[in-house]
Amino acid sequence: MADRVGGARIMVAMSTVGAVSLLLFPPLVSIWPQAAILLRCLLGLVQGPHYPSLGSLSSQLVPAPRRPLFFSTALLGSPLGTILVGLVGSVLLEGLGWRAVVTLTGLLYASSALWLYVLTRGQGVPARAAAGASAAVPWRGLLSSGRVWACILAHMSHTTAWFLLISWLPSYFQRVHPQAEGWLVNTLPFVLNGAGTMTSVPLAAWLLRHQFSVTATRKLIEVGSQLISAAAMLALPRVSSSAAAVLLTSLSAGAVSLHANGGLALPQDLCPQHVGALFGLMNTGGALAGFLSNLAAGYLLELHGDFEAVFHMVGGLALAGALVFAVFGSAERLKL
Repeated sequence: MADRVGGARIMVAMSTVGAVSLLLFPPLVSIWPQAAILLRCLLGLVQGPHYPSLGSLSSQLVPAPRRPLFFSTALLGSPLGTILVGLVGSVLLEGLGWRAVVTLTGLLYASSALWLYVLTRGQGVPARAAAGASAAVPWRGLLSSGRVWACILAHMSHTTAWFLLISWLPSYFQRVHPQAEGWLVNTLPFVLNGAGTMTSVPLAAWLLRHQFSVTATRKLIEVGSQLISAAAMLALPRVSSSAAAVLLTSLSAGAVSLHANGGLALPQDLCPQHVGALFGLMNTGGALAGFLSNLAAGYLLELHGDFEAVFHMVGGLALAGALVFAVFGSAERLKL
């Protein structure tokens, strides 16, 4: 859809719905507690089109040489938002309660939607989107390509590691390293995640300047990202000090962010006319992996009573993602 009507329009519409769901959350939940489940599902639903729309937007409006910097800068929103809500939200939570945190997040969401609308309202539907409005997405060609599946599987292993970190990190440190400084646990991984995202841009540019092909550049960054994350996850059960645990989880968070200029950048190379569709496939796989990995983590914790099997699962999936991408990943344009 983003390829047809323009990524900016989809992002504004989805952000508006997300903001409304957050702003309605406190009053509705006070009246009807079950509304929390429905509103949370709605929020997840409208967040799904974000990456496909962002990829389509960059393909339609940003010149090719500037897309890596644009995309990586946009991806900084995730760690920066997490740090902001983690720091400011902690103060609000203690002083004013959870309703103030949710309302602040909703206001920020609404502000981003308004800002994007103002920036793009006079541009109409980009020429590339208008030209492709009647073109059918070649789903069979996409789904039969090993290069596409390399992107999907790399993104699945990436989101498994990332969702595990943001979902289970507090529980891990509370249960295994309760002496760790809470502010450090809640900020350092996300600081390194943001730093890694921006580092991937000059790293890719440096490799390209030194005669590495686009395919070799994407492979080196993606495989390196997965291997470093896997090494950190597999080493985590073997450390006893809280400082080492903070360092390894932060290293993993920083490593997975290099994905921004590895596998996550490949849709722009493979299929620029259908970037939104390819991002949609990757995001669907990533969301499925994040959901199933969290279920698996909960099951393994109940079964074994510790996090060792969880970290082994994540590390093993990262190694598998690195292997698949090393063999099948390519930036060569798809002929659809």
